[in-house]
Order: sequence, then structure tokens, then C-alpha cells
Amino acid sequence: MAALAVRVVREGLTNAVKHAAAAPVEVSTAPREGGLDVVVRTRDVPGRSSAPGGGHGLKALAADVADLGGTLEHGRVADDHLLAVRLPACPADAAGPPTVESARRTAVGAVRRSRSTAVRGIAAAFAISVLLVAGYRVADAATSVLPTATVDALTSGTARTAVERDLPLRTRTDGTGISGPPGAWCEYYSVSADPLSTDLHQLCWSGGRLVGKDLVVRSGTDPWTIGT
Repeated sequence: MAALAVRVVREGLTNAVKHAAAAPVEVSTAPREGGLDVVVRTRDVPGRSSAPGGGHGLKALAADVADLGGTLEHGRVADDHLLAVRLPACPADAAGPPTVESARRTAVGAVRRSRSTAVRGIAAAFAISVLLVAGYRVADAATSVLPTATVDALTSGTARTAVERDLPLRTRTDGTGISGPPGAWCEYYSVSADPLSTDLHQLCWSGGRLVGKDLVVRSGTDPWTIGT
């Protein structure tokens, strides 16, 4: 079940970045008796033609979920796109009243399963936690992309109110450790929707006007470098 939950989140995030890169994405999981609910919500998808999902990956995922005895639903809800999957704790073919032979096998394997149940539960929780962190990084990068062409068009002294509609709704949440000009406050935006990219656009404002813009190049050997 944990592996399939990982696939659900990965498929939802992949489709969101591919078809609605600027839209915020929320990933949630809800354990329930007998299974797990996984939901990937892409908010404010711009138009029906841009709604994420519906490709071969989603169809294959739906088939695998159905084989396990779960359900998969996807589509628009108001301005959002929703991928909702309900996964059972036990495969569908395990359902039904036990026979004498199956009851005997259950009794014989009870001790062995009890030893591994806790390990599987911890592994599943860890895998989902890792996916939630990865999903946040994808959403953080994808919803704060400022195109290089937009940055190049900005000139010193430009009023922020004049270009506010061209700026992403969100700024990057990770700091850079680089101070801007004295008396200015700075914002940071993703260079691309790639969650592995660490480079940022830096825009600094003072008195509501642009006083500095830079490309912050971050790497393992020289993590805090400003370039133009």
C-alpha cells in the first residue's frame, strides 16, 4: 500500500507541474480503519484545457488501484483539480469468509506477521512523510517561478505596484543568507519549476521601488554567489 501511495502523490505532482506549473498544490493523507486516503489537490487551475491528469500514467495508476480493491477519482472541483485515491489495507482477493485451510494458515503465520506489522507500518509512515516533504518542495518551486524575461525587463526605480501583476503569487520560503542593499527588503523567486534547482532571482525594494535585482547561484561548492 505504501508503494502505491507514493505513486499516487508522484503522479499528482508530475501532472500539476506539467499542466499547471504556477498553481499551488496540496498533498494530504488520512489513515482510516481498513486503509488510507491520499488526496492531491491542484488549486486555481487556469481553464479546463489545462487541467492536470488524464494521460497514460493516470490510467495505469487507476488500473493498479482497482486491482488492489481501491478507488481513484479525478477531475475539477470548482477551480481546483482533485486526484483522490482510497487504498485498502488488504487486497480485494483477500476478502471473504475464511475457509478451514485459510484459517489454519492464518493461525500458523500469526506470530510471524505480528513481528513484521510494526516494521511495515513504520516504513509506510516514513515513505509517506518523505513524499509529503518532496511534494512541498515541488509545490514551493513550481508556484514561485519568475521568468528570466520578466526579470530582464525590470529596471531600477520601477514601482512594485506597476509590476505586481507580473510577479508570482508566492515567494520562495528558503532564505539565501545574502543581504540586499541597505534599507531595502528583498524577495526571492524560483528560476525554474525544477525542485532540484537551487538558483533564485533576488528582487530588492525600497520605498516601493526596485533598487536591485540579482541571480543568486547556489551550489555545493559555492552556495551563496550573486551573479548577473
